[in-house]
Amino acid sequence: VGNHIDVLTGKWVAQDAGIGAGVDSYFEYLVKGAILLQDKKLMAMFLEYNKAIRNYTRFDDWYLWVQMYKGTVSMPVFQSLEAYWPGLQSLIGDIDNAMRTFLNYYTVWKQFGGLPEFYNIPQGYTVDKREGYPLRPGE
Repeated sequence: VGNHIDVLTGKWVAQDAGIGAGVDSYFEYLVKGAILLQDKKLMAMFLEYNKAIRNYTRFDDWYLWVQMYKGTVSMPVFQSLEAYWPGLQSLIGDIDNAMRTFLNYYTVWKQFGGLPEFYNIPQGYTVDKREGYPLRPGE
């Protein structure tokens, strides 16, 4: 799925697919709702997305942003809003991948003393000139 949809037209306005901003809560609520409500349909939905996430966005234990229709990398970044992902992996029993994902995120944390809003994975540094959310603490 993309990360922004026009609710009036039903068309995707941002066609970047990933696990961070714009879709993070959706994936999190599918799993937590499945557990809380004992709803197998919600878990089945998440597991279907999880297959696509692993197949199209995962590169060397990082999760990049890809174009939702083509699967080509659109943003090779880690966003701080993706920090929930290892916990979600743990909730579904994917402990090995959760540990590898967490190690990557913890490495970024140690480098900066916290998680920057955007971290360019190939360059190994924060992304400049990216507008953040004004109510979040600064970097």
